[in-house]
Amino acid sequence: MTKSDTYQIITERVLEKMDQGIVPWQQPWVGGQAPANFVSKRPYRGVNILMTMLQGYASPYWLTFNQAKTLGGHVRKGERGTPLVLWKFLKKTDAEGNEDTIPLIRYFTVFNTEQVDGLTVTIPGLPDVAAPVEAAEALVQAFLAAHPGLRLQVGGTRAYYRPSEDVVQMPERAAFRSTSEYYGTLFHELVHATGHESRLKRDLKGYAMDRASYSHEELTAEIGASFLLHAAGLEAEPMDNSIAYLKSWVRKLQDDHKAIVQAAGRAQRAVDLVLGASAGEA
Repeated sequence: MTKSDTYQIITERVLEKMDQGIVPWQQPWVGGQAPANFVSKRPYRGVNILMTMLQGYASPYWLTFNQAKTLGGHVRKGERGTPLVLWKFLKKTDAEGNEDTIPLIRYFTVFNTEQVDGLTVTIPGLPDVAAPVEAAEALVQAFLAAHPGLRLQVGGTRAYYRPSEDVVQMPERAAFRSTSEYYGTLFHELVHATGHESRLKRDLKGYAMDRASYSHEELTAEIGASFLLHAAGLEAEPMDNSIAYLKSWVRKLQDDHKAIVQAAGRAQRAVDLVLGASAGEA
């Protein structure tokens, strides 16, 4: 299995959803436990969050065919598995003794516990997020406090992040149709801000001038914003599900099979930085 095969398999599954009019990174994921392996209870990350949440199961737990069999369960006949990405990092030493780390990517297939008979599964209830707006605001304020060079300016009619000044510009909250739309937009811009040279050092300087770089950064911000809304317990509201919007992304993903996997990885690192600030880790 080559890298290109893995990227293509993941991208084709995402494109299937988009053919149904679904934007994978704009799904209304509200609170609840993040998708995780049923055996280890380790939460999934990056594109694997998208891949599992897209399936629409109530259970957050997933496992491989062999894991189900080992536990005494069995995947029901006819059930379709979900491909996930697995990264491995191999260390190799050349003839001169220089060590290098080589990343390897492959895919593996998992099934939701709702697709498996013979297992006893306790579905965790929704966490006690009585005030998701306060939770969202706390994430914003903690991130700003942890990065005093970053400024949030409010006013006007546009939302954007300007790397040269390290400024996020947002319209007044009253200008948005809903609280979720406001925080979805703000989180989008904050994810852009995580790429600043003083933070995660994504190349933001010329991305507005280069279509491919711009698309990659926008996809990173869209996925990251959806992850942050989920973390705060807010429902994501699709900003634009127009046919033109969908077609534009379909073309981009068809042209670059690595885009969705790589953007989700960048988004995960951005989200880790934002959530780390609220946990006092930034």
